Amino acid sequence: MVGRENEIHELIDLLQNPEVGLITLHGFGGAGKTRLAMETGRAAVELFSDGVWFVPLAPLSSPDHIVTATAAALRFSFQSHEDQQSQLIRFLRGKKLLLIFDNLEHLLPEGSAYLEHILQNAPDARLLVTSRQPINTPWEWVYPLRGLAYEAGGSLTEEEIPAAVKLFLQHLSRAGSRSIENDPACATQVCQMVNGLPLALLLAASWGRTLGCREIIQEIQNSIQFLQAHQKTFPEKHRSMQAVFDYSWQLLSAREQAALRKLSIFRGGFDRNAAAEVAGADLALLAALVDHSLIERGSNDRYQIHELLREYLKERLVEADEEKSAGGQHLAYYTRLAKQAEPELVGERLDVWIARFTADMDNLRAALEWSLRSHETTNFELGLQLVTSFGRIWQLYNFLKEGLSFLTRFLTEPPDGLGKHLYAEGLNLAAELTFRMMDYTEARRLANEVLRIGQEINDARLVGDAYRCLSAEAMRWDDFDNGSSFAQQALESYQKINDPLRTALALESLGLSETRARNFAAAYTHLTSALEIARNLKDAISLSVILRSLGALALADPQIGLQRGRAWLEEGLIYARKHNDITLVQLFSMVLGEILRLEGQHEDASLVLEETLHTMNEVMLKEELIAFWLNLGFVYSRIGRHDSSKKIFLESLVELQKFDQLVFDKSYCLLGLAGIAVTEGKPQLAAKVLGALEKEKEQLVYWRTDRNEYERILSSVKAQLSEKQFSHLHKEGQALSLEGAAQLILNQGIKEESRDTEMLNQLTKREIEILRLVAQGLTDTQIAKRLVLSPRTVNAHLTSIYRKLDVNSRAAATRFAVEHGLA
Repeated sequence: MVGRENEIHELIDLLQNPEVGLITLHGFGGAGKTRLAMETGRAAVELFSDGVWFVPLAPLSSPDHIVTATAAALRFSFQSHEDQQSQLIRFLRGKKLLLIFDNLEHLLPEGSAYLEHILQNAPDARLLVTSRQPINTPWEWVYPLRGLAYEAGGSLTEEEIPAAVKLFLQHLSRAGSRSIENDPACATQVCQMVNGLPLALLLAASWGRTLGCREIIQEIQNSIQFLQAHQKTFPEKHRSMQAVFDYSWQLLSAREQAALRKLSIFRGGFDRNAAAEVAGADLALLAALVDHSLIERGSNDRYQIHELLREYLKERLVEADEEKSAGGQHLAYYTRLAKQAEPELVGERLDVWIARFTADMDNLRAALEWSLRSHETTNFELGLQLVTSFGRIWQLYNFLKEGLSFLTRFLTEPPDGLGKHLYAEGLNLAAELTFRMMDYTEARRLANEVLRIGQEINDARLVGDAYRCLSAEAMRWDDFDNGSSFAQQALESYQKINDPLRTALALESLGLSETRARNFAAAYTHLTSALEIARNLKDAISLSVILRSLGALALADPQIGLQRGRAWLEEGLIYARKHNDITLVQLFSMVLGEILRLEGQHEDASLVLEETLHTMNEVMLKEELIAFWLNLGFVYSRIGRHDSSKKIFLESLVELQKFDQLVFDKSYCLLGLAGIAVTEGKPQLAAKVLGALEKEKEQLVYWRTDRNEYERILSSVKAQLSEKQFSHLHKEGQALSLEGAAQLILNQGIKEESRDTEMLNQLTKREIEILRLVAQGLTDTQIAKRLVLSPRTVNAHLTSIYRKLDVNSRAAATRFAVEHGLA
């Protein structure tokens, strides 16, 4: 029996337990309770000297008939007019047997009395019952049965294929279809859609000769009516999933039906409070629905409804004309929840709300979609309030993109009558999220609109938020004067309303601007004041941001020891990792890499920067990463990897020419190329480039790492030229713009060597494929499974790759892959 081996062993252990007389296999319709009970009986037959007997109860219309059904199964004949139950009990007394009572649910609660009577008078007998709801007697041992296990598809061995997938493929094979066997991912998706329910898998597989796997998935998504048997030999209540649900539905009271159909409005689960407020389902009703196997309580105190059942219940909701009211109650509940959360999204309670937000993500999506579809201003406002109240959580990396997507839809066509303040709140959050998504031009536009409305309605918080966003945007483009001015205005706005969190963030912005203006004492004062506030609030998000800025200050200010800077960064990294903010984590790693450079640990710095850039390539725009790639270029030049260094600088130069701004990055890149020129014996070219950089020198030597590089390259150039030569060439270069210096470099022979390209061209298609997977961190065994090769073959390919690339380790091969865009 596919996938139920553990259950059979556990049930047999229970049957041998002298304390267990009655076991109820309790589960959803179609979970395979009957089959499991029968297979358990077969496996346990040697334990019962008087046999294992199967008593089918589905055909019975009344609990009064259970006695005669039992007698028929036992082939027992009643001998007199004495009470039949007494005769049967007397027959059972002293016998060591197993009675399997199948499908008891429709005979409850009256039917349980007979089973209790057997237990009391025939203690050697064991009872195994299948039912969609427990019997609820003191002697009962409830054994819940769920769907079969399933997981993500892939290249798996026979032993690794999940039970649900194996069963589905087996049903397909029996039906005469083998077309899906080579697509386990698709088969897994089918299993996931039906929660591994054996009956649903059988019904889906029955279409295998007619439809492909993707078509089966589409049909299931369209309607549960698709899941029905062609064969008429199926029992009526198992002929389709619709029949399974109809049967369970008819066993419910009117009150239970009303609550259950309203619960179908939830997605991804719900808790007791949500069930009570949205569906009017109190604890007693929830308990009854759990007993009927129609909802399931998870380990996290949340309840789930099988997705197929939810689709069925949705039809019942529409039939009752309750869809609109249930959707409204669902939206209103989650908006109230968001408003309750909003003041607690600062400090230690934030983690509690992130967990709740994550658990209810599907419900939040459903509520927001319903709000947008309803075309009613009241519902639209509730939806926008729901988004903005949870604003601080949307700002986290994991939720950033989706939050902005919803906000954009709300703000694109706001309805007439939408309150100006609520609209501005939406714009304000959109500006923050847009900035974090690195669309700086749009962030500035949104922030200016928030500023206009905030000043119009005299809302100091909105004004402060707008100025803080504008400060960050100005700093991004090295506009330090406006960055400082905007940050100061933000601070003044927040101090008016005594908002400590925002005050800390404004001080952090001021600290950054003072750092870039080389006012290190003022920067230190602002940043440490911000840190004190954030520590008092115990707020991990603001602590991580402020500690990173302090780490950056340590890079710029020689009065701050590197050890102290490292301590700030390592503490901040803990906070950033706490909320899985990938972007912030990698930015911390970058600054730590810069500290390694200052300490002269260039090999270690290269490893940190390579790993970080590999991750950041997936989450940041290319132009955002240029400065970090340039850092790596300088590190490579320090450890003798001149070809790799040159490649980074030349590619970055081409990319930077697409932007009018990014003056610092352009200057930094040209400095690196000046260093390459010196290395290649072209000090005259390097002197001219340094001359072109003279007007940007103040910013160029701002960070201590950059100052060290500038002084190193300048010293190398002067060592190869006379003082007169250098002075003449340097002055000649001062007449050049940055663009002119770039063209001079490209025209005078600083070109990327072709050796790497030649090595790359030597690799076969299969070797490139394996190299990509190595760079992704896969082991030889994992690569072998992915590509359906033997580990020995993979190892042979790797040996060839190492030889062709002139490397001797997996790390070096990975580095080559990263540098050449294969990772």
